[in-house]
Amino acid sequence: MHIISFTTGKSSDDIAEDLILQSAVERQFEILGEAPNAYQRMDRASRPKLEEVSAAIAMKNLIAHEYCVVDVRTLAQIAHDDIPPLKTKLEILLKGLH
Repeated sequence: MHIISFTTGKSSDDIAEDLILQSAVERQFEILGEAPNAYQRMDRASRPKLEEVSAAIAMKNLIAHEYCVVDVRTLAQIAHDDIPPLKTKLEILLKGLH
């Protein structure tokens, strides 16, 4: 997840003031929101429960279709607070699938 390396050591203001970084972070959220499509195609009975799937899709849709209302500082907070634990959870999930 590039979003972690893009935002490590950066404040919300840093991200908001750097248009290239802001665009990169938004793009990573879009990619993250597309990834659950494969998850949703899995058989419901056999797929592990992952609450963040709906939130990731909603975030992607917001960025892709309602970009005028996206608050960059909120994206930065999510990138700092929510993405690292999600990455850990996904890594554990992927190990269990192999």
